[in-house]
Amino acid sequence: MSLSKISVLATSLALGLSIVGAPTASVAQAVQDLQLFELHDNQAFMVSSETGKVHKAKIAMTEAHHTKAMAMGGRELSKGAMIYKHDGRIYIVEDKAGGKTSVVQETFVDMFPAN
Repeated sequence: MSLSKISVLATSLALGLSIVGAPTASVAQAVQDLQLFELHDNQAFMVSSETGKVHKAKIAMTEAHHTKAMAMGGRELSKGAMIYKHDGRIYIVEDKAGGKTSVVQETFVDMFPAN
């Protein structure tokens, strides 16, 4: 068998095995793959409306930082928020308080997995 036929056969076999294995991947793993990161206490991130880049703070949020943020109009999110970019602009949708489920998650069920 020629080297090119062996290469085609090996590629086909690898592709076939990956396709066969794909449906058996757990749903939990698929959901976990959608999570970018978990925001822990005293961590912060910033979203640039100009570039769309998300930056994690390089140091922990201190009480002094929190005081400055509150003075600039910072406030607690009651349930969470969805941040997205559309037509070059960045938007935030604050989730509605009440109930056990996320209104944003229910409204955009096709975009986000259940917790």
